Amino acid sequence: MAKTTTETPNADRVLERMGEAELSFIRPLGAFNTAMADAYMDLVEEWTNFVMRRTRQDIRMLHQILHCRDATQIQQIQGAFVQKAITEYQEEAGRVSAILQHANRTITEKNAQEPAQT
Repeated sequence: MAKTTTETPNADRVLERMGEAELSFIRPLGAFNTAMADAYMDLVEEWTNFVMRRTRQDIRMLHQILHCRDATQIQQIQGAFVQKAITEYQEEAGRVSAILQHANRTITEKNAQEPAQT
């Protein structure tokens, strides 16, 4: 019986250390999962809005071309369309980058706030 009493504190300490080690992995993973889920939803929303805006531009361009009277007008319309598309795609890349940077900052901040496990 005395041997069991001596072993129990050691077993408890081992389990406690295992729990601490597990938490040192789980907490950062929880912050990562939360931030990435938020970022995913933001990206889906941003991409959906972007596709809708670009589709409207496509329709406007086709409408303008249908009302053209000569090839020069068509070239001007297409040139303006391509320039605007390039600008909008660059802006979209910036917005996507900002969303991902925000997620990265959130992960870093949440993990920095967690108390150190030793």
